[in-house]
Amino acid sequence: MASVRKQSTSRYWYACITLPSGKREQFSTGLTDKGEAYAVATAAERACRKVAIPHQLRAALARIADDFVPADDAEVATWLRVWVSGMRGEVEKSTLVTYSRAIEDFLEYAEEAGVSTFSHVDQTIVRGWRDSITEILAASSANKKMKILRHAFGDAVKAKVMEENPCVGIPRLKTKKTLKREFRPTELKLLLSVLVGEWRGIALLSLYTSQRLNDLAVLRQSQLDLGQRTITFHASKTDRLVCLPLMDDVVDCLLEMEWGDDPKAYVFPAIAKLKAPSRSNAFRKLLASVGLAKKIPNKSSGEQIKSRSTSELSFHSLRHSTITMLKAAGTSEGVAMAIAGHSSPQVSAAYTHIDIETMR
Repeated sequence: MASVRKQSTSRYWYACITLPSGKREQFSTGLTDKGEAYAVATAAERACRKVAIPHQLRAALARIADDFVPADDAEVATWLRVWVSGMRGEVEKSTLVTYSRAIEDFLEYAEEAGVSTFSHVDQTIVRGWRDSITEILAASSANKKMKILRHAFGDAVKAKVMEENPCVGIPRLKTKKTLKREFRPTELKLLLSVLVGEWRGIALLSLYTSQRLNDLAVLRQSQLDLGQRTITFHASKTDRLVCLPLMDDVVDCLLEMEWGDDPKAYVFPAIAKLKAPSRSNAFRKLLASVGLAKKIPNKSSGEQIKSRSTSELSFHSLRHSTITMLKAAGTSEGVAMAIAGHSSPQVSAAYTHIDIETMR
């Protein structure tokens, strides 16, 4: 027999119905009136018992929903996409991309769950989405996406398109702190022994300049002056103008690469075509090939993926290596900070890993 109940975390009534198989099912009605919620529950249970064909059942339930969902109930997908678009100019381009991916991930889950309007977005939906992305992402990444969704729904509450933020009250996932460190000399030699082509060039360039993967990946030929042996570009994270000298090893490696005559062409075209996560994964596969990182499970091959694991070593570790070697060689704090683009000695210290022999 159909019934309704309330959860302490939601203001909406939940319909509880019995399917023809005898299984009990429940769902949020998106209604605050108990009588209306009970009417939805009884109508849904009656439809499930009388209609056996899936697409007809979905149509019947949709008609029931149309009788109870307010006409002005905002459509989630449209509103959230407009919200992301409205963030242009307020956040960095890379941050905007991160926002967009998080929102699209949620909307994909919401669509599969049959949620299209704000009145049906509650903690059950949000928790379900968070749990689904936790299966393929590290807890820290899932928390980051949740933070973005919480921000979006907070603005939706302010805009009065929803009455309460369903993300509020959902605790953060516990994260395992992974020590990020530099490549040790033997590890660096091992890595460089397998790097060829663009990956060797971009790795050496990062090692000698301490710059980030995504900045170097989209570097144009015009930003390199091999005659003057300099590199010049704007760092995406800080919008700082970077101008650094190039060392002989880097120049020699770059000269071995095949370059065209177009100054606007990418220095590393194959890497530039990859999206940011794919670049990181491609480098991690190279690390895994020499035992410096765990192999990334292949979803298409059927390998079990519990969650994305983190690694002590990544492309960013080259940045740690640069600063560590500069400090070990006696370079002043000011010069090391200028090369890395660090704003304070505290940040610079976090990237410094002096080995025992240097200290000895």
